[in-house]
Amino acid sequence: MSKLIMVEGHEGLARTASGGIVNINKEEINIAKEAKRNRIAKEEEFETLKQDVEDIKTLLHNLVEKL
Repeated sequence: MSKLIMVEGHEGLARTASGGIVNINKEEINIAKEAKRNRIAKEEEFETLKQDVEDIKTLLHNLVEKL
């Protein structure tokens, strides 16, 4: 990794040689990764629930048609 220059007034942030700002605080990075995993899991659960509701609607529609 190239040399990083600490950003004044922002502990845990550093500037790369290309001028980009990166977070070098491992704890914050891990918290952000966990939050992303949780968000993705919730999104997947929501999509599953949406599909389940759609399946139930289809089953009910088919049941009503047979009556």
